[in-house]
Amino acid sequence: MGGVELCPRNVEGGESAVYDRAGRTLLTTRLTEPGDLLLGDDRRTLHSVTAVQRRDHTASAHRDVLMMAYTACDEPGKPVR
Repeated sequence: MGGVELCPRNVEGGESAVYDRAGRTLLTTRLTEPGDLLLGDDRRTLHSVTAVQRRDHTASAHRDVLMMAYTACDEPGKPVR
């Protein structure tokens, strides 16, 4: 799993957290700049993100994140099971 911040504008919140399978927190961070990247292995970790809110309620706000899912391969052309 991967997520790339594209163009945040006028937002706060959106804290990402990564946990091991036992629920222990491994990392908390915020993707705040265009190009910020968070990669994770869904076979070994869990991920969550908090809601975002407008920082300035008189202006528009958005947060675009490109999410990617991929499958690792043990050998070329053969997915890991």
